[in-house]
Amino acid sequence: MVKYAAIVVNRKAAALDRVFHYGIPASMSIERGMIAEVPFGTQKLEGVVVDIVDEVDFDNAKIKNIIRTLSEKPVLTDDLLFLARYLADYYLTTFVSVVQAMLPASMALTGRLPAGSTIKQLYALKYIIEGRKAPKSQAILDYLVKHPGITPLELQKAVRATSAQIKNLKNKGYIEVKESVWWQEKSIVVPQKPHQLNADQISALVAIEAEFNSSERPILLQGVTGSGKTEIYLQMAERTIGLGQDVIVLVPEIALTPQTVSVFMQRLKTKIAVLHSGLTAAERRKTWQAIADGRYPVVIGARSAIFAPMPNLGLVVMDEEHEVSYKQENNPRFNARIAALKRCSLTSAHLIMGSATPDLVSYYKAQNGEYKLVELPHRVNERELAQIQIVDMAQELKEGNNSVFSSLLAKELEKNWRQSEQSLLFLNRRGFDTFVSCRHCGYVVECPHCSVSMAYHPQEGKLKCHYCGRMLTPPQTCPVCGSSAIRYFGAGTQKIAAAAKKLLPEAKIARMDRDSVTEKGAYEAVYKAMLDGKTDILVGTQMVAKGLDFPNLTLVGVVAADTSLNLPEYRSGERTFQLIAQVAGRSGRHKPGRVIVQTYNPEHSVIKAAVRQDYKNFYEEELERRSLFGYPPYGDFIRLVLSSTDKTLLEDAERRLSSALEILRGDKYVILGPSACPREKIKDRYRHQLVLKGSNLGIMRKDVKKALEQLVAEKQLNKKVMVAIDVEPITMM
Repeated sequence: MVKYAAIVVNRKAAALDRVFHYGIPASMSIERGMIAEVPFGTQKLEGVVVDIVDEVDFDNAKIKNIIRTLSEKPVLTDDLLFLARYLADYYLTTFVSVVQAMLPASMALTGRLPAGSTIKQLYALKYIIEGRKAPKSQAILDYLVKHPGITPLELQKAVRATSAQIKNLKNKGYIEVKESVWWQEKSIVVPQKPHQLNADQISALVAIEAEFNSSERPILLQGVTGSGKTEIYLQMAERTIGLGQDVIVLVPEIALTPQTVSVFMQRLKTKIAVLHSGLTAAERRKTWQAIADGRYPVVIGARSAIFAPMPNLGLVVMDEEHEVSYKQENNPRFNARIAALKRCSLTSAHLIMGSATPDLVSYYKAQNGEYKLVELPHRVNERELAQIQIVDMAQELKEGNNSVFSSLLAKELEKNWRQSEQSLLFLNRRGFDTFVSCRHCGYVVECPHCSVSMAYHPQEGKLKCHYCGRMLTPPQTCPVCGSSAIRYFGAGTQKIAAAAKKLLPEAKIARMDRDSVTEKGAYEAVYKAMLDGKTDILVGTQMVAKGLDFPNLTLVGVVAADTSLNLPEYRSGERTFQLIAQVAGRSGRHKPGRVIVQTYNPEHSVIKAAVRQDYKNFYEEELERRSLFGYPPYGDFIRLVLSSTDKTLLEDAERRLSSALEILRGDKYVILGPSACPREKIKDRYRHQLVLKGSNLGIMRKDVKKALEQLVAEKQLNKKVMVAIDVEPITMM
């Protein structure tokens, strides 16, 4: 009897977001979740088998057969296929885009190399093509800067480059080629015994065990920094593995992966796989296949690790569950928390979400019984939280201190260095100077392709756009008024590091930000140097605020606590509280610690709550504010961002979309806008937004889908206008 395969082809076009049926040759063995090559018009395309059926409702004679299978076994489990459909519907995107996000770089998973073989990896040495314009060469470098360590073949496919073009850039010194052993089995670290639990941890474990035995309700584990949440994760992971089930551990940042892997490998008598965007495509493919084969009962990684093809998932741990990095900001714009909740419900797996400063909506759900709240209110071994002092930087200016460091922070940095103890300086801005301006007329140098100011990077001697990567030579005179009064303002992590070096010339200083850890292994190197005592002062952005544990770190300086407080977003207060509380929690975990918070708003309620590390008071005040304006958890948002290089077409499209939604909405929700995005232009594309706000997310999703389908069907949306849909957006920028 002839059977048919329902296949989703590897094309993201909305018109192709459906299954296509193909005949299965009698000699072919195929299952759901496998990759197959199929004829598609005059082309051959890859696709995922999502179902096997006995009948189809159209002419069998017109059905073409599958050409061949491209994977020996299913690469997507049944629960992942269901999850992909759910996320596509939830986030109003295409099914295939979610499937592509789940899988490694190539859907075909071809070109797998045997263990121990070498692979060529490419790295950019220079970023800007000098002299005459070379668009293709620049495009190659642009891509390579964002994807270091990829193979020549992967680069060729990504930007349609030729091997000759890549070779030419290598010969000119723009590209470096490295050969490395691309896959090595990790040896298992000698296991360690569980730590002695305190009363809080014992109580927490009892509560979690009871919940696991009686329900599948998610656990929200709130514990102050240093309270021993990781030990809870480890013991529940051991329990799960003992039952013959698999474990996924999610961390918000690649920087946390080596620390987490090390801790878990020291305790668990099993192999651990690592999945994150820092791996090369070849490494991801190999790891993915090994997980699908059941060789790794534990997977640790960033948000995409929630899609690991675990054959028998029993537990998902989501550490630092409040972190915004769990939300993907490009299509498909999914939140790993939503994905984890749904996947656990599909597999009857348990979910533990941990944080010292939970997402406000998560905490609200825990307070209302949707999640089980388990608390760890004290640090292990009765260690006290670090002492926190606020410094009023306005007063420092009045007293003649123009430095980025207050007199107190400078004094404490020097004291800490002399005592051979480590310090951390936190500032959530990269670069040296954050903008360049003319003091005569007020002109600010902006990126010609993005409506944002360019930051100065002294190592390159260039101004850099942190959105498109464009670099420019700083002007000597103002292009508007001709004045030579060009000055550099603001401060980024580079300037803070330079100021620390000037203050303490003999101190060993390192940075951890998006500029300093671009190369493969850079995170691990900075982390290890700090752990080994080879770094005296670590300067970093939000990367350093997440879960890192350094025994000799006793001083934390929050250089500018107001940075995120002044953003035009409803979550700015919550984000500020979380960042201050989390980075403060890096200090004093093993020795008495202290924290110095520099601010121009010392009386702001968020700053004061963060300094007290008083989450519950902050939660109550913030919840009251959000209830007044219908912000989450009392309402939801859908953000529609329209973009085009043609502003006239963009404005016409936003009027049409706004009108279509106005007809549908009635009094079910409100529409904010259309209006220009806070950052109106990115990469030469103008950006305008419509924001839907209401109490019923399902109705809003339905109306957005209906309005867009109607406009497309009636050809009222110009193809030069792109519409990005962000359901439950994290940022409005």
